[in-house]
Amino acid sequence: MSRPRFLALAALVLCLSLGGATVAEASHRASFNPTDARFAQKMRPHHLQAVRMAREEIARGSDPQVKALAVSIMVSQTKEAAQLHRFIRTFGQRQQPAPRDQQARWDQNFREMQVSSAERADVVFLTNMVPHHGAAIPMAQLELERGEYRPAQRLARKIKGTQLLEIGLMKAALRERALR
Repeated sequence: MSRPRFLALAALVLCLSLGGATVAEASHRASFNPTDARFAQKMRPHHLQAVRMAREEIARGSDPQVKALAVSIMVSQTKEAAQLHRFIRTFGQRQQPAPRDQQARWDQNFREMQVSSAERADVVFLTNMVPHHGAAIPMAQLELERGEYRPAQRLARKIKGTQLLEIGLMKAALRERALR
């Protein structure tokens, strides 16, 4: 994928990620169900894990295209994590940490990035973020199918679309690296 095309797609991802429910919508008490609460409780720590990895890529990576994608992920998922936090409060629920096995796996991936060369950090970031993003898609799909809270459903739709687009960008970056 050419650099201009990659940057254009990354800019599109960033623009898409800045939409979604407003603060007023998120704080409005409306009809919600346990699916809505679980979506917010599970997706928020999932997003925070991605933000952590994106920050490390920005600090350690070498490829400007991969770093630009990491910035886009960091910006969009930080905003979405805050929105999910508001949903959790709106629902009168408690924040939930990531499952222990998932957190342990991400801690291991993070440590691998910390000890990698800059070029290797790019590869570690990309290869770990593809399945990470892939895991968010069924969470968002379940919210779309069974949730009731419209702001959460709008966010789930946006997450699903953005993550699918970013997976395509990450796979393209990995393919391009394989051809070098």
